[in-house]
Amino acid sequence: MRDLNRDKSSTIAALTGKQVLITGTTGFLGKVLLEKILRTTPGVGGIYLLMRGNRHFRDATDRFREEVISSSIFDTLRHELGHRCLQPGIGSRGQALHTKGSRSLGR
Repeated sequence: MRDLNRDKSSTIAALTGKQVLITGTTGFLGKVLLEKILRTTPGVGGIYLLMRGNRHFRDATDRFREEVISSSIFDTLRHELGHRCLQPGIGSRGQALHTKGSRSLGR
């Protein structure tokens, strides 16, 4: 069986050095897409997430921390890159969430 995480697909190659905008990040597919890009495309130029607060979370930062990064789908990244692989710091206008190594989320 082929290891899909190690194969260099044309989609992953196309994302290298590119800026990516993801909407719907708090949903299932958004989380899967974000995790896959972070795990398999360390050369991505940047990832921007369009999010807002809601009645449960006052702003996008809180919602990101509670609904996205805390999700179990990111366990593999946390295991591979260490406990603090995804350091919160995301906000609006230029703030970012940075990961260890060359992976970063935001700008």
